[in-house]
Amino acid sequence: AALRLLCQDGKTQVVAIGDEALRLDGVNLQVKPWSQLTEVEEIQRFDVGIMPLKDSAFERGKCGLKLIQYMASARPVVATPVGVNQQIVQEGRNGFLATSTDQWLEAIGKIKQDQVIRQTFGASGRAQVEKEYCLQVTAPKIARLLYDAAGKKRYPVQM
Repeated sequence: AALRLLCQDGKTQVVAIGDEALRLDGVNLQVKPWSQLTEVEEIQRFDVGIMPLKDSAFERGKCGLKLIQYMASARPVVATPVGVNQQIVQEGRNGFLATSTDQWLEAIGKIKQDQVIRQTFGASGRAQVEKEYCLQVTAPKIARLLYDAAGKKRYPVQM
């Protein structure tokens, strides 16, 4: 409902990457095919990254990769507070959490109307990705977990 209302201005467009069969009645929707070669470039064209989810067991198990991709591209985010989204989105720092239609409209409206919020949230999200989610941070953690799982007493590389 929030996306339909936002698109009523005739200027707002929702861009989805991947599911070419996606249809949203009353939403100015452009669906682009997913490609590893163009995904980052497409995300960098977004003004805001959104991750609306239903609150079900399947969605609570999602990993939040889309939010991390948006933030890596220095985009502010708006997401449903379901599962790991609650940990990734730092309310009022890199984006907003929204449940109701009114909350979605308010969050996207604030981002849409305020360039400072867009830039500040984008920079904060990018910094968070560099600190917590980038390969240089996560790879040694995964290596240590695998080494520990193999029963080795000492990890051969200092972290």
